[in-house]
Amino acid sequence: MRNSVLIIVVAGIMTACAGPALAAWSDDPTVNLEVNANDGYQQMDASSGVSDGRGGAILFWIDNTNTAREIRAQRVSDSGEVLWAADGVPVCTFPGTKDLMQAVGDGSGGAIVIWRDRRGSDYDFYGQRIDADGNILWPAGFPSLDAVPLCTVAGEQENLSVVSDGAGGAIIVWHHSDPVDDAVFAQRVDPNGQRLWPAGAPTDAGAVVCDHSHAQFNPSATPDGSGGIVVAWNDSRNSATTNHDIYAQRLDIDGNRVWSSDGLPVTRADLGQTVPQLAAAGDGGAIVIWKDYRAPGAVEGIAAQRISAAGTPVWADDIFLTEEYEGTKGIVSDGEGGAYVVWRDRRFIAVTDRDLFAQRLGPNGDKLWGAGDLPLVVEVDSQGTFDLLSAGTGGLYVAWTDSRTGTPDIYAQHVSSGGAISGPVNGVEVCMQTDWQGGPTVVGGGGLVVAWPDYRNAATATDIYAHKVFLDGIFDDGFESGDTGEWDLDFP
Repeated sequence: MRNSVLIIVVAGIMTACAGPALAAWSDDPTVNLEVNANDGYQQMDASSGVSDGRGGAILFWIDNTNTAREIRAQRVSDSGEVLWAADGVPVCTFPGTKDLMQAVGDGSGGAIVIWRDRRGSDYDFYGQRIDADGNILWPAGFPSLDAVPLCTVAGEQENLSVVSDGAGGAIIVWHHSDPVDDAVFAQRVDPNGQRLWPAGAPTDAGAVVCDHSHAQFNPSATPDGSGGIVVAWNDSRNSATTNHDIYAQRLDIDGNRVWSSDGLPVTRADLGQTVPQLAAAGDGGAIVIWKDYRAPGAVEGIAAQRISAAGTPVWADDIFLTEEYEGTKGIVSDGEGGAYVVWRDRRFIAVTDRDLFAQRLGPNGDKLWGAGDLPLVVEVDSQGTFDLLSAGTGGLYVAWTDSRTGTPDIYAQHVSSGGAISGPVNGVEVCMQTDWQGGPTVVGGGGLVVAWPDYRNAATATDIYAHKVFLDGIFDDGFESGDTGEWDLDFP
C-alpha cells in the first residue's frame, strides 16, 4: 500500500539577530536544540509546554540548580531559535520544593503555568503568567517572582489538573487531602491573576466540586465549552459493594455545581474503577476513560463512557479498550465529538515487553481504528511515558520514551484521523543520544515540537533539549528512503 509520509526536515534558516544562543532545527536525531544546560537537575513532565501561536513553543521546567528549586521558562521559535535568556527566564524563585507543573496558553502568545509548592508546612498551588517576551505578569501591576497563591489552605493539595478557561485565564482542579475534609475543589484565575471562585466571594479553598463524606481521588477536568468545566474522579462512597467508582460533576462559569451536589455516577461496576481522565465531547459533556478491574483474568483494563451535558451516561454500556493495560494512558478530543486514546499495553509482553496502542472513539462509542486497536509502536524492550496532542480532524501526535536500543530515547508518531500512520511504523527518531532521555512534552504548530529532560551532559546533570518533527516534506512514493524494510508492518 502506498502512503504519503511526513518526514523530518529542517524547519528554517538561522538568522543573524541579537540575543542568546541561535539555532535551527536539525534533521539529525542526535543533534537537538539545547534549551537549558544549567548545572543541576532540570525536571519537565507532560503538559510542561504550550504553543506560542507562531509555530514555536513556550517551555517550562523546574530548575534544581540550587536549593531554591526555581521555575524557569524558555521560548523557542518556529525555526529553532532560543529567544529568551540562555538559561531561561525565572518564573518563580521562592525557595521550596516544586512539582506537578502544568501549563496552558493564555490566548495572547503567552502562557499560564501552575505548580504545587511546598514553601510552608504542606503542599499548596501557585501560578504565574508570562507573556510572549518573557515578562512575568502576576500580580497585575506588581509582578513578583514569589508567584501568586491559588490555594494555601491547611492540608495537602494533590492530583492537579489544569485547563484553559477560554478567556485568557485558567481553571485548576485538585484533591484536597485532610483528615477532616477530604474533597475535590476547583479555582478559576483570570488573566490578571485574580481568583474568581466562588462567585462574589472568592476564597483560598476555591469552589467545591464534591465533598461527600467518603473520599474522592484523582480528579481530572476538561472545558465544557461554556466557560465552565466537567470533572471526573474515583469515589469511595460505594466501597462496601463495588469498591471505587467513577463520578463526575459540571461547574458553570461562576463555579456553581450544575449536577447533583455530590456528583453523578459515570460507572458503578463491580471490582473497582480508578484514575479517570476525560476529554471534551463538544456538547457540554465529556468522554471519560479509567482504569478498570472488572474484566475476568485481566491484569488491568481501560474502559470508557460518554456523559451528556446533563451528566448522564450516553452509551448503553461502558466500552472496553483493552484488558492488558499497564502503566500510563491519555485521552484528547478529536474535535468531532469523539476522542483519541493512547495507552501502554502488555499484550505482547513475552515478545516485546510493553508497547503503545491507540484508538479513536466515535461519538457513539464506535472503535473507529478497528476492533484490534492501532499499534503505535511494537518494539523490543519497554516503551514508557508519553505525551499526546490532538490536531482535531488533522489526527493525533504522540511522543514517548523508548528503550529499544538499551537506553531511553525519544520517538514520535503522527496518526491521521482515519488511523493511518504517517511516519515509520514504529515511530520517528526524535532523540538518539546514547545517554538517558526522560518523559517528553509535546507542543503543536507547523509540526510537532518535542521537549524533554536529557542526561547527555553528565557534568551538568539533567538538561532540557527540544526537537521538531513532522514538518512539511512529503514523498509521494510513501518512503523516506529506498529501504522499504524499515516499514515492515508485521507485529508479534
